[in-house]
Formats: sequence, C-alpha cells, structure tokens
Amino acid sequence: MGTLLGPKNRGSLSLAVIASITALSVGSFFVAQTTRQTQQAINEATSERMKELGQSSNLSNLALLRSLMSESLTPDKVTHEPALFPIDYFAKTWNLQKNSNFVLKNVEANNSQITVRSFAPGEATIEAVAPIFNQTIDQLSSLKDAQTLEVVALNPHPKYPFYIVSVDVKAKRVVNLQDSKTSKKDVVTYGRINLPAPVPQEMSMKIRGEHDSTFGDNFGSPEKPLPPGKYIIQLTGAGVIHHGEIIANGDKILVGLDNQGNIVHKANSIRSESIIGESRPLDLNGGEGTEIEHVKREGCDLDVLNELTPGSAPGSINIIAKLIGVDGSEAAKLTISKQVIVGRVVPSISAHAGAPVCQNSCPASAANEIYKSDENFANNLDRALIPGRHGNDTFEAEKTGEVNNKRGRGIVCSNYELSAQEIKNKMGMDPSRARATNPTLYATVLRDAMMLKQYVSYMAPACQREVVGLRNGCGCFASDTLILMADGSSKIASDIRSGDMVWNPKTSKAQMIKKVIAGPEQWPLIEVKSEGKAVVVTGEHPFLTKTGLKPAFQLTATDILLDGDNETAIESVTTQVRAEGEAAPEVWNFELVGSSANDDHYVLANGVMTGDLYLQNKLSGKLTSRQIVSE
Repeated sequence: MGTLLGPKNRGSLSLAVIASITALSVGSFFVAQTTRQTQQAINEATSERMKELGQSSNLSNLALLRSLMSESLTPDKVTHEPALFPIDYFAKTWNLQKNSNFVLKNVEANNSQITVRSFAPGEATIEAVAPIFNQTIDQLSSLKDAQTLEVVALNPHPKYPFYIVSVDVKAKRVVNLQDSKTSKKDVVTYGRINLPAPVPQEMSMKIRGEHDSTFGDNFGSPEKPLPPGKYIIQLTGAGVIHHGEIIANGDKILVGLDNQGNIVHKANSIRSESIIGESRPLDLNGGEGTEIEHVKREGCDLDVLNELTPGSAPGSINIIAKLIGVDGSEAAKLTISKQVIVGRVVPSISAHAGAPVCQNSCPASAANEIYKSDENFANNLDRALIPGRHGNDTFEAEKTGEVNNKRGRGIVCSNYELSAQEIKNKMGMDPSRARATNPTLYATVLRDAMMLKQYVSYMAPACQREVVGLRNGCGCFASDTLILMADGSSKIASDIRSGDMVWNPKTSKAQMIKKVIAGPEQWPLIEVKSEGKAVVVTGEHPFLTKTGLKPAFQLTATDILLDGDNETAIESVTTQVRAEGEAAPEVWNFELVGSSANDDHYVLANGVMTGDLYLQNKLSGKLTSRQIVSE
C-alpha cells in the first residue's frame, strides 16, 4: 500500500525540486565556465605562439637589415660597400637606396622604409623551402609574405654629431591568429643597428690664379714655374666626407664647413662626388728665379737639363690636402702633397742657341797643348795627381759640341785625376816616369785607367763646375763590320734590322734580332785580331775568353778567345788613331731574341765570335742610350 503525501509533505517536495533545479544550474554554469576558460587558455597559447613567431621573424629581418646596411665586398670584388645606403647621409631622416652593385630581389626601399619579402611566420618548413633549393620554383614567387621595417631614429656620436653611430629600426609583422573574433594581430619589435663610419673614397686637388676662371692641374715646375701672384686651391672628393684640410707651408685651412661648423658641400653618400671647398687666395709673389743649365749623362751621350731655381720666398710653397671622415679620422691613403713653384717664366730651351760660354774655365788652347804629344799628356797626368788643382780640367771639343748642339750654353771638360792615380797605384811611379821606364806596360795601364776619366761641365749662367760622371763608353761594331746571317750570307752591321735572322756560333743555331742601336763614338776604336781575322769595336764591346767575358779595352795578346767550341789566340789589340778634327765614326750594335743565358747572345763579326748588346749591358752593369734604329 503506497504512502500518500499529505499537506504537510508538499513543502518538502517543492524544496527538492528547487534544489534539483539549482544543482542543474550550478553544474551547467561550471561546465560553461570551464569551457570558456579552456578556450581562453587555447587562444592565449595560440596568440603567444604566433607572437613568438612574429618576434622571431622580426628579429631575423632586423639582422638582415643590419647586414645590408653594413659594408661588404661587392660582387665584382673591387671594393666594400653597403647594399643599402642613405641618399643623403647628413639629412635629418634617411631616404634609403639600393646599391646597384648588389642583386636585391627580395628587398625594396622607399624613403626610411624597407620592405622584405619572406615566408609568413611558421611557413618556412622543410617542405616549403626544398623546392627553392632544388630550383624547381622561383624564390620570388615563393616568398608571398612581406614585412616592413622603418628607420625611426638616427643616433649621432656624442663627440662627432655628423657621425650616425646607430639607427633604431621598427619591425612590424602582421600575424594571423586562429581566434574567430580576432583574425590578425600586429607584432612590433624595435632593434638598434650599429653602423661603421663611412670612409671618403677619392680626392683631387686643383689650382687657379686669383683672376682665372677655371681650375687646372698645373702647379708649376722648375722648368716652367707659375708666374708670381695669388692662387686658390680647390679640393674635390667622393664618398661621405665631413670636411677637407688644405695645409700651405704649415698653415691649415678648413674647407667644406661654414663658420658655424655646418657642412656646405654635397659629398653626402657613397655615390656622391662634389667640390669640398676652396682655399683663400694664397700670396705667391715670389722673386725672380735663376735659370741654370746642367749636363747629365744618358748612357753614352750627354744631355742638357734646363731648370729654374726659385727666387726669394715664397717662390715655392708646399701644399698638403686631406679629407676628414664623419668620425674625425683622416683618410690617410688619399692624402695629396704637391709643391707649387712660382718664379720668372723660363724661356723654352729652344728659344736660344747653344754656345760654348764659360770658356775661361778650361781654355781650348791649354787642351791643344796637352794633347799635342804623348809626352805632354803624361806630364798633364803628373799634374793631375794633385786633386783639385786649378788647370786639371781639360777642354773637350767633341763633348762641348754635343752639348751645344742640344742648345746647351757652356762647355764640357775632362778630368784625369782618377786616371793619374790609377797609373801611379799600378806602376808605383808618376805617369811621365812610368812612360819613360816601361812604355809597353804604361800603354796597357793607361788604356785601363782611361775608363776612370771624368767629365765636368761649366754651364750658363753661373759657370759653376759640376761633375757629370765617368767616361764609361758603349760597346758597338764599326759600321762596315760583316755579320754572319742564318742563311750563310753576310751583312754589314749598318744594314742589320730587327727581325733579321743571324747565326749564333755559340749555340750553332739561328736567332732573331730584337733591337738595333747606333750612334757616334767619340773615343778611338779598338782592333782585335785573332788568327788572321780582325774586328773593329768600341772599348766596351764584350768578348768571351777562357777566363770569362771581357770588354775589348781589357784584352791583351795573352788572352785566348772562345769561338764556339774552338779556342783562338789573340794576335794583337790595337787602338786606332784618329786624326785631329776627324768626325766621330758611327757604330752599331744589336740585341738577339733569347733567354737570360749568356750563350743566347753571340754573333760572328768578321769571323770573330763576340757578344751582343745584352751581354755588353750585363758586363758593364748599365744600359746604353744610343739611338734605337729598329725594335
């Protein structure tokens, strides 16, 4: 039998229903609350993950920008430059430009913003990158995401305000989220990129007169000094430059800056070239200079040097130009140093005729007496044993004529002091006594000692004595010497030209003529005779003997010449006599094409083996300066 609820039990039932409904509500609320918390946690985790990916992408691109703004070796390996650089380094905000020397397909520059194409955060998987490395797809088409970086601040050096020591960059990345209410979110990262100071690239210096309209490169020279007056120096530079310095005889002049220290030139990028500035007019009203002529040796010949010594100061001024970078450092490799020479304009050397002035310094009449006889010459050598004695210099008619023909105004004389001392050292007595005691030995020693003969000059206008140098002649053949050709025929020396084939008796083969020279020989020629064959050469011409290479003037009848593999005795070595006033004979020589080995440089001249120009220069240790006929 069931229990019936009476009125007293109805209140309890209501309470039970209410309790049940309350329990259900609380449970539903707890479940909903838990779901929301779970979803929120998922969203937060996802957001944090995407934020990390965005930050990682930002940092990667900041690192890329740092490398692009730093100097690196250009693809042509010529210089170091940044791949991105400001068009105007000194502007308050930078307008960046791509360097055309680099290939930057994934980078674009627009004012202070840089856009970099890349993978979206989280998309740079192995599967996505592999086709690029395999070159099955183009890299540019694969990088569909773009990020913008912006230079937001330029940070100057505390000591050098024009040097931007670093830049602050804002990297902004749009990151897609999986939250249904927020489809995307901006991730912003700031970075600071340290930058090296740009270095000036090039510099040039020019000059003009105060009243001239254009600048030029003529700073004057001893031969052609600038006329006295006021001159302005101009500096031009390339690259990023703070200022220039012009130092004139120790006085420093800053160019490229105004009175407040502001930069006023346009050398403001790695691609710029600009006038940095000009000096104030420099007063160079020097006094008149003195025109002086000098005689100098050029191999076998004498030449005339015409110069101007500057007048009273400042007849010349030393100019040093420097470029200073934005960090205060000097571009040492670009420093230029020049001398501005001012004075009386020297007339062209061709404007006056040569003349034997200064004749009282060593009179021709005295020379005629000295060379009148061997006895007189030996007595002159005795007097030359006293160095510096007045009268030791003997007039040289042929060398004076050579100088006068080159419009030199003066004379050339011989000095035998070294020759005289050499004879005394070898024979133990004065030259005149040596000649009388042993004429044969004296003649041999004299021939060697003559190589120590010196030339001195007395040139206009001062007629001051200057030592030109030792006689040191050049080795050559007489013009009619027969040279054996490769085909067995013979040619006289004066008909030989470069490209001809001659016979080398040392190597027994044909060799080509490389160069031919010719010129007058002022000294007596020497005839060398061996086994009935004779060749006439200059004193320095080389011959191969059993004891090695020797010049002709050192040969004696005791020497054995080598001719290929044969040995031939010298019969005589004779110095030819030239009549007074007789013209100097033309002599010829040539160099063979060959290696540096001595064997490649011999010819057969009048049947006698002798060396070529290469061996002559090697033997004497100097190069000849006779006129080149063919090469």
